Amino acid sequence: LEELDVRVGSMVRVSKRGDIIPKIEKVVDVGDGPRVKLLGRCPSCDTKTKITKTRSKLYCPNFVCPALIPHRVAKWISTLEVKFFGEELIKAFVEKKKPTFVYELYDLTAKEMSEWSLSEKKVGMLTATKVLKDLRAASVDLPLDKFLGGFDIPSIGKRVFQFAIKEGHDLESLRKAEEEELAKIKNLGPKRGKFMVEGLERLSDEID
Repeated sequence: LEELDVRVGSMVRVSKRGDIIPKIEKVVDVGDGPRVKLLGRCPSCDTKTKITKTRSKLYCPNFVCPALIPHRVAKWISTLEVKFFGEELIKAFVEKKKPTFVYELYDLTAKEMSEWSLSEKKVGMLTATKVLKDLRAASVDLPLDKFLGGFDIPSIGKRVFQFAIKEGHDLESLRKAEEEELAKIKNLGPKRGKFMVEGLERLSDEID
């Protein structure tokens, strides 16, 4: 935005990157609108925002920011391969319950879910019971890599945790590990080591 002098009301030419992400390629007409101001603090949790070294991405570094809850819930459901708990149900859960933590999924009852409306039609007791039964069944005896990989730590998915587990780490040792120690593990490196330590620390309440 700074390099191209993009302003409010500017006419720009965009291209599609990574199948979906729009990228501004050229400013066709700058216009006379005000310059775009980058947010200094996250509007959802008031955490100070950060910008990547390439200055291509402005983001909130708070792993438990309320704005990330829909994505984090979807990540958990996807990682556990929970059947029937689709996008509409996730959206309804977030809107109705306004959760702070992913584990609040397990406080749901079939009765309350059955009353939710999806596309102007109630979920119903039969579907709600089936969804929650599958959620709980998918959560039993979870392998460590799957359990931790479902928490949506940036750049740290199930496969990255597998690298650490293969080196002999368990949940307790991972939570005590230093960045430098994890960085030495093959396929991790300093960046992932840092994200893993920070993520496990900030998500400690949910992990417990």
